[in-house]
Amino acid sequence: MSLEGYSLNMFTTKHAQVMFRVASPQTIRNWTKEFAGYLSPSATPGSGSTRRFSGEDMEILALIAELSSQGIGFEEIHASLASGQRGKLPNISPEDIDVLVAGEMERQLSTQLHETTELAQRLQGELDELKLQVQPLREENIRLKAQIEDRESRLDQLNQQLRDAQERIIQLAEEKGQAYVKGTMEALGRNRDQSKDNS
Repeated sequence: MSLEGYSLNMFTTKHAQVMFRVASPQTIRNWTKEFAGYLSPSATPGSGSTRRFSGEDMEILALIAELSSQGIGFEEIHASLASGQRGKLPNISPEDIDVLVAGEMERQLSTQLHETTELAQRLQGELDELKLQVQPLREENIRLKAQIEDRESRLDQLNQQLRDAQERIIQLAEEKGQAYVKGTMEALGRNRDQSKDNS
């Protein structure tokens, strides 16, 4: 496509990112700040305005992308742009790039879907394994609770038997004391009667 064909079209930051195969749209924004003096006003708008690149802007970005990929620094790129050098654009329109962008987005979404599906499967596996580990513990917990309830019931029984035994001890002690007093009194009474009889 000729430069004249490009001049009627305006490109977005996303178009530039896809066309020049850079990892992030932030790279394009950084380039526009660094090389603003060579770009059109629409490529370097004020804050909040949409960035639009003309065909000439895209040729400048093409050279920046080409030289950057070769490891050439900004200072040398400035010198190349100042001397009038420009990059070559592929024969593609913004509409064609939109198709590429849509395809790239679909690829990214597909990758994310695949990664998320793998994560979900891994989490499900971990969950299933944890359930298998928890089930015996739940059964052991139920068994231990039953043992505790049984022991507590037995403890209540023993406490009650102990209280009954203590009460019986007190009662028997009282009865024993009363019997001793009664026996002693009867013995004294017999001794007194015998003394009278002997006198």
